[in-house]
Amino acid sequence: MSRRPWLAAWLWLRAAPVVSLSGLLLMATGIGLATVVVPREAQQLRELKAQGARLAATSGTTARSHEEPTRDPQKWQRFQAHLGDAAALPAQLDVIYGIAARRGLQLSTGQYKASLDPSHAYSSYEIRLPIDGSYPALRGFCEDVLLALPNATLDSLSFKRDAAGSPTLQASTQFTLYLTPRNWPTGVRATGAQQ
Repeated sequence: MSRRPWLAAWLWLRAAPVVSLSGLLLMATGIGLATVVVPREAQQLRELKAQGARLAATSGTTARSHEEPTRDPQKWQRFQAHLGDAAALPAQLDVIYGIAARRGLQLSTGQYKASLDPSHAYSSYEIRLPIDGSYPALRGFCEDVLLALPNATLDSLSFKRDAAGSPTLQASTQFTLYLTPRNWPTGVRATGAQQ
């Protein structure tokens, strides 16, 4: 029994240099980071703040996040000239589905979202469509939609292929139709409108 306390003390003393050495190494790393990295990052932060203040002073602007941007009247008139008629939205959707059928594409159930510009100057209708087909058919579909509907934009397009040799792609498209802010067809309600 008298040997056990000595054995424990001997094992502790034998392990102590490893524990002490690793503790000293961690402490030296922490001190090094605190003396080198932290002041450098603080200096970069001060420089960025000063640069932001200089930019704000030279531009003569302050934060105007709630102000309406000024519109170029000519650009605004061209934009309004290309707005689609909201009452013709079902016919515009038929055009999209007709083009897909002519291209031999398979459309899955899409997601649709109607919204109204806060200034009530125009409305938009987002259409997200998952599509299966070949690359040439998908590309032709996007081109045909944009040519047939001048009020449409292609906002996103992503492709996925199951296997490298597979001729069929799975695509996800998002079109937006920009429309007049009134005369929504029955059953369509724009979000964002103040009621």
